[in-house]
Formats: sequence, C-alpha cells, structure tokens
Amino acid sequence: MDPEQWRGVGFGYVAPPNGGYEIPIVSMIVSSLDYAKKLESLFLSWTNGKYKDEDKNVHIIVVVLNSNEYIFFCYPNPKRPITERFFQSARDTLKKESLEDEIAEHHIALVLGKRCNIGKGSYFPEFRRRFGSGVSVAFDFILPPYDPLTKTKEIPSFVFFDFEIKDKSNLTRKDFVYEMVYNYEKGGVWQGAPEDNPDIKK
Repeated sequence: MDPEQWRGVGFGYVAPPNGGYEIPIVSMIVSSLDYAKKLESLFLSWTNGKYKDEDKNVHIIVVVLNSNEYIFFCYPNPKRPITERFFQSARDTLKKESLEDEIAEHHIALVLGKRCNIGKGSYFPEFRRRFGSGVSVAFDFILPPYDPLTKTKEIPSFVFFDFEIKDKSNLTRKDFVYEMVYNYEKGGVWQGAPEDNPDIKK
C-alpha cells in the first residue's frame, strides 16, 4: 500500500429523508480509483468478503492527540478468529526458525494509519460530539476532485460495527495501537504524503 495515495479522512452523516436515525459516515480520501479498489480488496479479505461487517472483523480507532491532531487507525480486529488464525500461523512459522523468539501481534498485523490535522473547518469535533464511540459507521472512498467531497459510485459502501474515538491520554497497553502511537512520538518516521507531514514547517 502506498501511503502517499491516502490523502486524508472525512467525517459526516446522512439524515434519512423520511426521518429516523442519522447515519454516521467515515471516508478515506484517496488519490485514485485504482488505489481505492486495492483498499476495497484488502478490507474484503479482512471481512470474509462482506461489505457489512457485522462480525466486527475490522476495528477502527481514532486516537485524539490534542485539540489539533488525531491519528486514524484501521486494522483487522485481533480478537476475531480470522485474525487469530493469521497470528497463529505467523507464530508457528517463527517457531520453526527459533524456539526462543516471540513475536508481538502488532508487529505482524497490517495497520493502516494516518495522522491528520483538525483544521478550523473540520467536522470531526462535531462528529465526535454527535456520535461518539461504539456506533456502526458507513465507510466509503472519496476521489478527486475533492470539491465537493463525493463518494465514489464504483465501490459499495462498507458498514463497520467496531468504531471508537479515544483520547491519547486514555490509551493503555491493552490497546492494540498503544505502542504505535507512543513510538511515533519517540522518533517514528512520517508515513504519509510529504506535504501533509505536520512536523515540517510550512
């Protein structure tokens, strides 16, 4: 996966015309349809081919670093059988090479992560206030041109049921992304597009 083709994250919601519950929407803003289809295939491999992930095979967590930044993570849920089988296969392979070494799950899982700025016009603070954690979210892809932001029609929307927003201060070592968040702050390398790197002075 080329991180430079992942441009950002969008938050919003849809209000049904006939009333009813509002539907929270999370979007990956990407640079091309080809890249979006690669992500679609990746997600389907995590969800056993389902666009509606009622089994919670995919976990999404937004870690809020401060009032200006968050990191968006998306990865196969380590608590689900499909991921456990993958981890066990990796452990078995390592044991054939060394009986003493152990492997941490977060070292072998593919985790998609994006550090994002919360600009003045960002809807994220309102999204968090309105929906919070523990809700199911519609998930889609947004392609250029980005004005207005419109989901691609070529790829059906996913529905993910394991979504949370958490402040960095509330992370514990039980959180799968704990070390990823703190290791970045200890000197990790920015993985996104260079112009989006918050550590480079504009």
